[in-house]
This record gives sequence, structure tokens and C-alpha cells, in this order.
Amino acid sequence: MITPSISVQEAIKAGKRIARPGQVMFFSGIGLCILLLVTNFSWWDFLLIPASVIVPTIYESWASLKWQIWAYEHVADIHQLQRSAELAGVLIRGSHERVPKIASASQKEILIALQERFKAEAVFIDDPTIAGRTPVLHANGQDEMLALNSAGIWTVSDGFFDWNLVSNERIPQVSYRRAIHPGRKGVRQSEYLFRFDHANGTFEIPLSVLDISVWELDLLLYIYRGRYALGQIPTNVM
Repeated sequence: MITPSISVQEAIKAGKRIARPGQVMFFSGIGLCILLLVTNFSWWDFLLIPASVIVPTIYESWASLKWQIWAYEHVADIHQLQRSAELAGVLIRGSHERVPKIASASQKEILIALQERFKAEAVFIDDPTIAGRTPVLHANGQDEMLALNSAGIWTVSDGFFDWNLVSNERIPQVSYRRAIHPGRKGVRQSEYLFRFDHANGTFEIPLSVLDISVWELDLLLYIYRGRYALGQIPTNVM
């Protein structure tokens, strides 16, 4: 039975905590291996190295499956949940169309039934946990660089843009080569950019200078654009 009671934000934050126990297992195993090699050397101690990789991997797969089922059951906006989870790295792309091999028979049955929810047309569902206005600070955590609400987007460099004047807001990942030494091929790097088009051109800012993750900004754009479409425009614009 579907009991929508958890927001997308809450679900993703819970999903991101899945990796922590696995990280503890990995570093604990490696640390124990080093300690045993120093204090009481044995070739058997090297078995801790693959175990430190295999055990956390199995745990994270099991925990991720449990989280996926829980989130699919308790989040009303399942389409946006999947999008946010993929951007956050909690679920792999297209995971809503397949069933993990590690799933038990009962888990497979539950997951297949929950995946039927994706066949329904995606409709906007508001998230009451997201405030009426959200400032986005500089990576230093001090200066306000952006602000979003259901009226539009404010930027420190270009001022305020009403949603009616904003189009094609997106967060693309761009790749480039950074030169290290003249005449040599550079190191391939990539980064996310926040872009949107407006009457005077295109606004662009790297996410690396903002104190916000890709999935969080993407969710804010979805929520505030959706509120604007429903006419939920604040009297105090920005």
C-alpha cells in the first residue's frame, strides 16, 4: 500500500547515508590489515584487503535495495524521486526499469509492483519542506550568489528574472582538457554548470563556486517552476 509521507529531499538524504557504514567497513578493514602486518605479520592478513572491498559492496547493494523499496513506497512524486536519486548517485540511471539480482523473491515482487507507478503520467507534486525562498551561497558559505522562489531567479551578477522570462534552465555536465605542461595533452576534467536562457542571452555559473549539490539545485528548479505554473507567486518577489 502506498503511503506518501516522505518528501524527495528527506528520501535522498536518507539514501546518501547508505554509503557511510560501507566506508567505515572499508577503512577499518584496511587499517586492521596494516596493524596486523606491523605487529604480527602473516600472509593470511592480506585477505583483509579483498574482504574490505567485497563486504562493503555487498552491504551497500543490500542497503540500497531496501532504501529503494522504502522510497518508492513513501514518496508521492516518484518520478522526481528517481531523477533526484540518479543525480545524487543514490540510484543508477534506469534502475526503475530493472530488478537487482540480489533481491529476494518477496523483494522482487514488491519492487515490480512499485515500478508500475512509473507508468502513470508525471504530474507536479509540491514539496512543503522546501521554503518559500531559498538562497544559494558561494562555496565559502558566506556570500549569496543566487536565490530562487516561485516568482523567479535572482542572481548577484544579473539581477532578478521572472520565471516567465526564464527558459531552458538546466545543469549540464561539460568536459574539457586542462593543460598541465605546454605541448602536452591535458588532463580531462568535467564540471556541472547552472545555465538558463533569458531575453538578453544566457546566464551561466559553475556549481563548483556554489554551496549546493546538483540534485538539490535541480529539485529547487523543479519545485519553484512548478509553484509558478500553479500561480503560487509571492507578493515579495525577492
